[in-house]
Formats: sequence, structure tokens, C-alpha cells
Amino acid sequence: MKNYMDISVSDFISKISFESEDGKIWFDGDRSLLFNANSLYTLKHFLIDEYGIDLAKKVIYRWGYEIGSEDAVRALKLRADDQLSAFVAGPQLAKIRGMVNVDIETLDFNPKQNKFKGIFKWNDSYEAYAQIKNRSYSTHCCCWWLTGYSSGYTSKFLNAPFHYVETHCVAKGDECCRIESHEGQDRHFGLKSEYFIETIKPLFSNSYFDAIGKSKTFAKVCQLLLKAAESDITVLLQGSTGVGKEAFARGIHQNSARKDKEFVAINCACLPEQLIEAELFGSNKGAFTGATENRFGKFERADGGTIFLDEIIELSPKAQASLLRVLQTGEFERVGDTKTRKTNVRVVVACNESLKKAVDEGRFRSDLYYRLATYPVLIPSLKERREDINLLLEYYIRFFEKQYEKTFNGFSDRVYAFFNSYEWPGNIRELRNIVERAVLLSNDVPLDLEDLMLEDNVIQSFVSQHKQKVNGIKGIATQSDLDQLIENLMHNSEQLDIEYVEATILQTALQKYRGNVSKAARYLNMTRSALEYRLKKHAVI
Repeated sequence: MKNYMDISVSDFISKISFESEDGKIWFDGDRSLLFNANSLYTLKHFLIDEYGIDLAKKVIYRWGYEIGSEDAVRALKLRADDQLSAFVAGPQLAKIRGMVNVDIETLDFNPKQNKFKGIFKWNDSYEAYAQIKNRSYSTHCCCWWLTGYSSGYTSKFLNAPFHYVETHCVAKGDECCRIESHEGQDRHFGLKSEYFIETIKPLFSNSYFDAIGKSKTFAKVCQLLLKAAESDITVLLQGSTGVGKEAFARGIHQNSARKDKEFVAINCACLPEQLIEAELFGSNKGAFTGATENRFGKFERADGGTIFLDEIIELSPKAQASLLRVLQTGEFERVGDTKTRKTNVRVVVACNESLKKAVDEGRFRSDLYYRLATYPVLIPSLKERREDINLLLEYYIRFFEKQYEKTFNGFSDRVYAFFNSYEWPGNIRELRNIVERAVLLSNDVPLDLEDLMLEDNVIQSFVSQHKQKVNGIKGIATQSDLDQLIENLMHNSEQLDIEYVEATILQTALQKYRGNVSKAARYLNMTRSALEYRLKKHAVI
């Protein structure tokens, strides 16, 4: 194996580029990071203190596993001609990344016969180094990230579950760190489906609402609703469809003094007009055809608790009058009954269009509107809280992986660009539906935009949007043309679109060298992979 380990790693090193002015490092077209080895030690021990050693190990192991899987795909691509040299790229990449110096003790490698056995010696493991540096000697092996990396690399490379067990570790007094391969999935792999929703989710969610977000608009809404929960004030939740109004209504209930009583939700738009009153306030036997017995209404069920009325604008005029009476006096009558009943209920209502406009148009009672609009809160649309999109994606991916018992292999960079620029007319509900479909469609490679079963006009709109920056520049072939264009842009624009300028420069370089990407990259003083990334980013190719 020594000859294989001596193979030049220039094929990988050439894929690394630094763009310090932009604050970016690229590795084979993927954005990468440099971080201090001691930060992993700090994170590890924070997780141990907060959540226990088992969960801490799952998190660190899983992090390493994902990076190992990505490196396996990279190795298979760059060394496709020789499987063994491609596999040995794993230990070589561990060196390049500064993680550990690897020696091969045993490598029985025969993918055609589905046969594999590997024993590796680790010298100068950065995990063990950080442990010793902090004088935190251990009774157990501590190279969790590296073990996860090796397991992810081997499993992805062989397309079969393999994991490694660390048998020796310098941090517990052994001469070196050492791992041995085993068939099957390691128990610490289970974080992806089993722990994210139950334990990791609270790290990214508001602790008072069943909703995920870190944006300022999300935090402001949570603060407003927590204040409302302290009293019995009627709350009007406004916002477009799919923003999660019911989740926030439940949060109000759960954080109020009524949390031990019932939370009753009803969508007024789902009920025929003639049955709305009976559903809300109950009915007596014989009140209408089909009323064969006395029935409780939603307000009776919710007595002492909270009732949530969604799509309140759909209430009939008669139901609006009855609701106003309940809000003013706490009294109501069942349909077909003359007995006045009392209820003590907290009311939260929601609407996805302007109630004030409905009042102006004569579709909604003004006195009821002013009663409901005592505490109006606008739930922001997803496009107004774009910082939360990736968190929501991650949560729903893990959620549906667990539900469907599948492993999701991710999205392409183009899909993430789409997600972060798309208007999301269906908001969180639409995002959830897309992710559920994606998990079901998942295969061995990341899904691209065309795999998501979106409407053609949605994809075409996204593609044309990104091509607008390079429209009209095909005739630019010389440096003087480019200088003139930039001068015109700066002279005629109140604010220079630097994205457009960059796309123009890339297009000019490509045209100068008649589409030869390597020559264009040299002309622009950047690596080919960095140029390819930028060309795709601007939809030049």
C-alpha cells in the first residue's frame, strides 16, 4: 500500500483556491472553511455538558460523516480510472485537511466481491491533540469526528454501510490512535433521523412556539404573541396562506393560564354556510334536517380554554352577529334552542386577507372587526424571513427522513440558490410539501432543480432571472469595450450592480478565448474550478 499512499495529491490541491478579498475558500467548486482545531474540542465539551456524552458523540460523529461522504464523491470523480488509488484518496484528503497523518496497516479491498477490511493507524490526530492540549485526558477514545469522517467516506465510496471503531487513542494514554472497519451502520449514525427533531430542533426554534426561525421578524412576532398570551385579549393573526398561523395560535394557548384546558381549532372556510352556526354554538335535536340529537358546539368544547377560528372572513352575517355576542357577553344559544348558555373562552382568529378591506366592501361587520382587531399581529411571509429558509429546509429534511425511513442525499447548489430567491407564494406549507416530495424522490445523487417536479414556469422564471445579468453583453469582446460598459454603468446608475459587472467580465473572458474555460481562468488570475463556480452562479454556462 505504500506506493498508493505515495501518489501525488496535486490533483486535489489544485482544486483548492483562496479568495481572501471575498472571504471565500473553494475546494473543487464547494465553499470551504478553515477553523481552529481547539474549537471542536470546545463544542464537544459544551455538548457533553448540556446534552450528555451519547448525543454529543452523535453530533460530532455525524458532522465528520457528512464531510467524509462528500470527499468520497470527490475522490470517485477525480480518480475514476483506478478504484484503489481513488479509495486511498480518503487518507490523503485527511492529511490535506490537516486532520491526521494516516498509515495503512491492513487494506483488503475488493469492491467487485463486496469485500472490504481496513485497519488504519492515526498519527497526530487533531482531535486527540486538542484533548491533550487542554489537559483533558480521557478513559475512552475521543476521535469522534475522524471516526465519523472515515465511516462516511468508506460507506459512500463502497455504496454500502461500513463503520469504524477506534480501538486505541493517544488521549487515553495509547501510543497511537487506531481504527478498524466493521460492516453495518454505527449506532452513532442515527442522529440524522432520530435526534434532530427531538433534541437539536430546540437550538434553532423559539422555545415557546412550535416554529423554527432566527430572523428578526420571526423573533418580533414571538415576542408580541408571548405578551398577548399573558392576558385573555382577543388576537387577530394576519398573513398570507401557509405562514403557520395555527402553530402560533397553539403557542398562545400553551403559554397562557389556559394551557391545561382544550385548544379547539376550526377552519370557517371548510364549513357550509348553513352549518357554521351549529358547528360553533351547537344544535338541539330537530333543529334542522339530520339533527337527530343534541350536539355541543366548539365554544362549549373550548370552555375554559382557547378557540382558534381560521378564515374568519368566511363567517355568514348571522354567525358574525352570534360571535360578536359571545365576545361581548360570553353568552350564546344553540341552533334550535332558546336557552342562553355561558362560556369562558379565549378567542384567537386568523385571516389571510384584509378584514378592514372586507369591512369597507360590506362583507364583514365593522363592530365585529373592531372587537377582533384589538391585538392584530402580522405573521411575516417566508420571503420576508429568508434567513430562516435553510433552517426550515434542514428541519423538514430530517423530519421526512424519519417519517419515510429514507436517507436524503441533498440538493445541488442551484436548488439552494432557487430556494433563497423564490417568492414562496405558499410559504412554509409550500416549502414543507417540496421537501417531502424531494425526500421521497431522493436517490444516490443530490437533486437538481428539474428533479423537484415544479411547474415549468417557476423554473423558467428562475433561470431567466439569473440570465438577466448577462443579457446584452454578447457583443463585448475587447478590454476597451468592457471599460466603456463599466464606465457607462457607473455614470448612468444610481447604484452599481456589481453582480452584473462580474457576470460581464466573465462573459468577456470566455468570448476572448472562444469558450476555453482554462485559458479564461488564467486570464482572470483564478483557478478553473473557481471560474466554473462563478459561471454557474451567474448562469453564463
